[in-house]
Amino acid sequence: MSRLPARTAVRNRALIVLGVVTAALYSNWCYLGPLVGRDLPVAGSYISELGALTRPHHTLVNAFGACSGICCLLLTVQLWRLLPRMSRWQQALAALAIFGVTTTLSAVQPMTCAPSIEPGCTAGGITGHAGWQDLAESASSVLADIALPLSILFSARAFGALPDQAFAARGSRAWFALTAALTITVGGLSLAGQGGGLPQRALDLTQSTWLAALALWCARLPPGRAGQKAPSITAGSNG
Repeated sequence: MSRLPARTAVRNRALIVLGVVTAALYSNWCYLGPLVGRDLPVAGSYISELGALTRPHHTLVNAFGACSGICCLLLTVQLWRLLPRMSRWQQALAALAIFGVTTTLSAVQPMTCAPSIEPGCTAGGITGHAGWQDLAESASSVLADIALPLSILFSARAFGALPDQAFAARGSRAWFALTAALTITVGGLSLAGQGGGLPQRALDLTQSTWLAALALWCARLPPGRAGQKAPSITAGSNG
């Protein structure tokens, strides 16, 4: 097997690093939570409560969140330059860009208070008593949680259209099924006013690890496809 050109190898390594960094920034609660959120109940709080404006370290937490959204947008740009020009990839990357934008917005307009430990706080979920900023944060989170499963689904179909990417296609389909199930569960809990709890944290880890896996799988695509149109699909193939 011939070695990749040095420039291509560097680009692929940079893509993988960007995916891992994006994932680590997105799931910042894993390492920031034990440091600045030990008073928040893991089983009954939203992840976003770490960055609520009443929290003493909200600036730090929201900076990590904003950086994760920006890195997601950078990842989208790099993937756009790398991947074949086919509608399924374009759909996947459009949804990924929406995820990056809404993730950034959630950090820029965070919760105003932490409902799990502050009596009377109406932040979290979609409630008629919440202020505009809390509603905006909730809406951004909902859009992000819808956009990423769609991106995973479109990615699964795009990988499936490439003859040598069966493993990535199967992995993406499994990731989509898990992410969709957790998204529905978390949505139901939020509507019931129960907070995100453990299911939301499981969803967050599923989302972040997907970003790293996507970067890895795309970096391993055979050279020569970047920025080119995908080969036409013959009759009888999946459309």
